[in-house]
Amino acid sequence: MKKYCINLLRSKKYTKINKPILWSLIAVLVISIGILAVTSIHHSWEKSKTAMVNGEAFSPYESVFVDNSLKIPHKFCIQVFSPVIANSVPFPEGNQTNFINVLPRGDDPECPAKYSKVYNKNGHKCVYLTFDDGPSNLTPKILDILKKCGVHATFFVIGNRAIDYPVTLKRAADEGNLIANHSYCHVYKELYQSPEAFKADILKTQDIIKNIVRPEHLTNLMRMPGGGYEKDKAPFRKAANDIGMVYIDWNAENGDGHSNHLTVAESVANVEQFAKTKEDIVLLMHDAPVKESTYLSLEQNINLLKSYGFEFRVLNQYD
Repeated sequence: MKKYCINLLRSKKYTKINKPILWSLIAVLVISIGILAVTSIHHSWEKSKTAMVNGEAFSPYESVFVDNSLKIPHKFCIQVFSPVIANSVPFPEGNQTNFINVLPRGDDPECPAKYSKVYNKNGHKCVYLTFDDGPSNLTPKILDILKKCGVHATFFVIGNRAIDYPVTLKRAADEGNLIANHSYCHVYKELYQSPEAFKADILKTQDIIKNIVRPEHLTNLMRMPGGGYEKDKAPFRKAANDIGMVYIDWNAENGDGHSNHLTVAESVANVEQFAKTKEDIVLLMHDAPVKESTYLSLEQNINLLKSYGFEFRVLNQYD
């Protein structure tokens, strides 16, 4: 190409006006070749660096990050997760509130007594903000609002999204929010094709979460995509119980699950309807780019709930 352009310059067919243009083309060509060479060298170096990182010993509670992306060996992703009852740990930032890391299962004979702690039945009006389907590029904005308002929430995260946003997820946990399981794929046909497929999906997500958040932030709480209350979900409720997981649905919602075009006014009106009629609220919301109204209305909804006398908790928090 360069030789061709030089021959054109030497040709008498072209005037002096054409020569600067041709020299510019040559300069662009030379610069492009240089950029491609540098990019190729950088890519080779990054590839070798990634291999070295992934070749190191992988601790069960150690996250490996390369270019802000979580690298989890495949053999570790399919390990079976066996919940172990952990001691309560202090709430971040010096608060004396404690956590139950492993919530009571349905076959636990003391289940009602334990849930009286989990759901804070102490005479106060309580609200549990919950966000499904994240993390996403909207999550940092949600976290900023939560921090500004001085409250925390429970994030039911999707495994394949957690891999894309490990730093954001770790930030959410470190700031005192609860990270819980919402399946790996969120594809109903795959997730609910059989109890065994369901177990594998949930356990895979549990391992991913375990490798992002600190051990004391890990919990056995989950939410089934679509909810777990239907009769045909009975085999999957049992499957969750079999692997030590505890599922929870919701009893209130801001309405973003019914429409991607929810307005801020509609979101606030929906939340107020529940605030007027309930003492304990598990509020369903969604953490996804198409649910922007959830973020835009979040501060108003928090202030609204505060005005109705609600205190804010995460779903494994007790006095």
